[in-house]
Amino acid sequence: YNNLTNIVMVVSPKDGMSHVKSVLVNAHYDSTMGSPGASDCASCVGIGFEVARTILMNSSIPLYGPLIFLFNGGEETLMQASHGFMATSAYASRVGAFINIESTGPWGPDVIFQHTDDWTLSAFARVAPYPRGNSVAQDFFEMGLIPADTDYRMLRGISEEASVPGVDLAFLFDGLAYHT
Repeated sequence: YNNLTNIVMVVSPKDGMSHVKSVLVNAHYDSTMGSPGASDCASCVGIGFEVARTILMNSSIPLYGPLIFLFNGGEETLMQASHGFMATSAYASRVGAFINIESTGPWGPDVIFQHTDDWTLSAFARVAPYPRGNSVAQDFFEMGLIPADTDYRMLRGISEEASVPGVDLAFLFDGLAYHT
């Protein structure tokens, strides 16, 4: 984990619910070599900060448990930073579910393209204004047909015993703009 930086921000409810498991919102701020990294993943970091700002600035938004925002600096290098967070951070044991924002912005709707179970899909469908998902990418990832990966694999747990429920979100169209 040398020369990797994770930025962690915790937003806790005022009513003492800090003992409740947290929801982790993850986005990485590194990018592939030679890429400006706007959609993968600067826009995702912006979304994370905007969610945190909106919650902190609007006291009418209910917060039923803590939110942990992880902005990690090592996804494009084999998910080292998220693995380091899950393996060594004191906050990792507090994570009860996660949302990995993988890429967003160029064109098309953001969709769940990987998920851990039906519970995560149901939770997403209840709160998303326009919930969308597609299981094809998850099937391709699990069969090894896509020679890539995301922080999703690290966040869901570095062992089966430490499995954490969560979703992986990315935009649907314009794959050529993925790293631009």
